[in-house]
Amino acid sequence: MVEEALQPPVGTIALLFTDIEGSTRLARALGSAWPGVLDDHHALVGGAIAAEGGYVDRTEGDAFVATFTEAAAGARAAVRAQRAVRAHGWPPEVGQLGVRMGLHVGYVERHSTGYVGLEVHRAARVAAAAHGGQLLVTATARDLIGDALTFEPLGAHRLKDFPAADPLFCAVIDGRGAAAFPPIRTEAVRPNNLPAGGPRLVGREADLARVRGALLDDGERLVTIIGRGGAGKTSLALAAASALLDDYAGGVWLARLASVVSADQMLPAVATAVGAGRDAVGPPLEAIVDGMRERGAALVVLDNMEHLLAAVSHVAALLDAVPDLCVLVTSQAPLHLATECCLPLDALDDEAALTLIERVARRQGATTSGASADRAALLDVVRLLDGLPLALELAAVRLSILTPAQLRDRLRDSPDLLKDTRPGRLERHRSLRATVEWTLELLDEAPRALFTRLGAFAGPVELEELEAVAGADALNVLEALAGLLDVALVHRVESGDDRMRFGLPEALRRIASGMLDAAPDGRTWRKAHAERQCAIAWAARALSASAGADYRAAVAADAEAAAALRWARGAADPVAGPLGAARAALLADNGRTADALAVLEPLLATPSGDPVVDGQARFAYAHALCNAGRLREAAAAADQVLTITSNPAIRARALVARAWVHSQMNEHEAAVRVSEHATALARGLGPALHSGVLMMEAQARLFAGDLDRATQQFAEAERLGEPVDAAWLRGRETSRADLAVASGRPEEALEHYALSLEAALVSGNSFQIFTDLTGLAYALACAGHDVAALEVAGLASAQGAEVGASSLNIMAGAEELAAAEQRLGPAGAEHRARGIAVPPGKRVARACALARAHGDL
Repeated sequence: MVEEALQPPVGTIALLFTDIEGSTRLARALGSAWPGVLDDHHALVGGAIAAEGGYVDRTEGDAFVATFTEAAAGARAAVRAQRAVRAHGWPPEVGQLGVRMGLHVGYVERHSTGYVGLEVHRAARVAAAAHGGQLLVTATARDLIGDALTFEPLGAHRLKDFPAADPLFCAVIDGRGAAAFPPIRTEAVRPNNLPAGGPRLVGREADLARVRGALLDDGERLVTIIGRGGAGKTSLALAAASALLDDYAGGVWLARLASVVSADQMLPAVATAVGAGRDAVGPPLEAIVDGMRERGAALVVLDNMEHLLAAVSHVAALLDAVPDLCVLVTSQAPLHLATECCLPLDALDDEAALTLIERVARRQGATTSGASADRAALLDVVRLLDGLPLALELAAVRLSILTPAQLRDRLRDSPDLLKDTRPGRLERHRSLRATVEWTLELLDEAPRALFTRLGAFAGPVELEELEAVAGADALNVLEALAGLLDVALVHRVESGDDRMRFGLPEALRRIASGMLDAAPDGRTWRKAHAERQCAIAWAARALSASAGADYRAAVAADAEAAAALRWARGAADPVAGPLGAARAALLADNGRTADALAVLEPLLATPSGDPVVDGQARFAYAHALCNAGRLREAAAAADQVLTITSNPAIRARALVARAWVHSQMNEHEAAVRVSEHATALARGLGPALHSGVLMMEAQARLFAGDLDRATQQFAEAERLGEPVDAAWLRGRETSRADLAVASGRPEEALEHYALSLEAALVSGNSFQIFTDLTGLAYALACAGHDVAALEVAGLASAQGAEVGASSLNIMAGAEELAAAEQRLGPAGAEHRARGIAVPPGKRVARACALARAHGDL
């Protein structure tokens, strides 16, 4: 008959922890003999546990963790084990092996990872306080064991990580009681009201050190931990308070202020927390001062102070009245007292955030696979939630029913997925939305209004953009923004470009967006945002931007333009037409051909009826088709522009597209003729457009072989464009390189291509990178650098596949590249394949290295 496997007990059970005192020293001294000693120890202790029906939860090295349904059984097992260890014949080098033991009774739960619960940690700390050969028990265990074993009281002792002192007892085994051992290893008792078993922090070690350093090293008396709701301020403060118990002989006291509803109730709550309020008859401040006067240095933690900022004068008065007092505050906003030291609490980093998610998930009986796909999905979750601990915990709870990928996808749809209605949480911590709403209630009307209006933005933007959109009704955006920054609802982003931007974390942005859509004036602010994006994009259309800064700003604002366009199309707002047409041109200009075509699809299917808008849309279509190498379709689209609109600027750009098609199809006379027409139209339309169109005429002449005229026109285009910082000037290095190759100076072209490639990488212009890689391959071939030319050709081929471009007709160098491939034979294909294999993010660096290795500049 096969015995059933012993099942681990759960609920209120006895927990026995044991280990060998000085095991590390013994292992080092015994060397190869240590495993045998350990085997004997395991047999003796394990046998004693088994004899009393105990369940061995785990062994780690020389330690046992065992559980019993009855405390008396646990005590008998401990006594049996101690006697067996004392009676065993150990090697002379060991002498008497000392096993220390701790027994406690408490309520625990069991999950896939083993027993969990505060009482597990308490039992471990009891064992750690004992000496070899000694069994310590808690009062709970002693009471349940009764007269089955004799105990000697040791008084109240504070265990490591447990603020309150607990009575402990020493078991008398074979006449050996407390007198047979040194004093037990416990912490000094300090008066306090801290909860037992403080929170286990994840990724906050540096923050804990900052709090300790501010209070102890820097001598600060008022330290405020500030951060968003759910950032973990309370957990950090509690962990710091527990860690600082030994540094405050007068005690550490926690005043929970979340339920205090008015400023005049703050001091009575503090008096109650420090034990000075029960019999007091005078004002609460006097009661606190009288109660703490003789205690010595003390620390008071004021938790959740953000809704009681009207009571800051009471905090100042308390510090003035009690010279030995320090105050640690948690608040979403600073107290703004002169003596205050603020410690902002930032989001968790990626690794700490993942650790927190996995820990909470394990508590729910869920585990993640550890596969790269799961990790990537969870990292997306971390970034969606901006590393906010509360949000991460709420998300992790869902991993018991959702995969990481499902969790990420649902979070993208709605932050309302983040809910936890189980008892034990503050009402405002039951969901991310509840936390945000609580924080907003602390603010004046202006910051609340700005938070809602920020829902129109896709990401962080500069203050001027916020003012242009959200300040249209004279809202003081600067002051409102300061209010949001005070409670850490808004992020300040510095990207190293000397510009500061402000925005909401993604999950908060989605909440704000929902609030905006539900607001009576929500459409007003959505439309203001869309019109602003339209103005930015329209001013930066191809060849027309009068300042390079305007063009760069439009490219950088594409995410805002995309969000505005989605809203405008969904709301059937007329701004969708010009915004879509302008954005599509910018996308095409930056090599995002597929995106441009997708934006244009509804505009082409249902024209707006405005000839300027529809003409701009057709021009953008022609531009994108040119990039894609669909030359005949591009020509037809450019011709349609000329029939749709009489606007000279749009007609000039359409003619430029037509001329480009002619050049690519080797129709050089037609390209020059059409370019001349475009330049004539642009001549009176401002220097930016004129210089850009003239530059394209110079390019057409270069392709046609008219190098002298092309050189003159390039110079003239630069002369016109430089005073207005024309956006097209970003392509001047390519023009110089093309001209150098066509003029028989390929070595000179290499550095120009390298400079253009680096600029295109910074701006994110993937099509320009393709163009420059193609030109560089031709230039290297013309210079006789066959191996480098073929590798760069491979780089260009891979880049072209990504941007949807098959090839470019640059004229000079194409035949030389083909000749280089013939000269190298099979090795040529290997060099090209090497270029194709270079990762996208490293193509420009590799190309520039090859260019500069062979250039003469």
